[in-house]
Amino acid sequence: MGCADPARDNGVATGNGLWQDTDMNREQVIATLREHEPELRAAGVAHLALHGSCARGTAVGGLSDVDVIADFDRSRKLSLVGRVHLENRLTDILGVQADLADRAMLLPAVLENAEREPVLVF
Repeated sequence: MGCADPARDNGVATGNGLWQDTDMNREQVIATLREHEPELRAAGVAHLALHGSCARGTAVGGLSDVDVIADFDRSRKLSLVGRVHLENRLTDILGVQADLADRAMLLPAVLENAEREPVLVF
């Protein structure tokens, strides 16, 4: 599930729950998100980046979610419900729990930490 470390991937998904059959590495997650770039841009996402264990390649299959940071088009109004819908859509696209953060809303300490390891998707 999520961003598996290809070096530790034994070909067997070890997750539990809805996404147990998904075992993507970082490059597969990026490719999948890029396939959906038009849809995500239409939803107001200007830029998207991975961070956390998926970006580092240290995610544990079956346990890790996919952490993404979005820069939103500020000329568009996206409600809280709209953001939750977008996070749920990312989860559906990836087949694993996505954790969506708005870069503009992150606390400085969290942003500083996340910016040490970002992997640009688009």
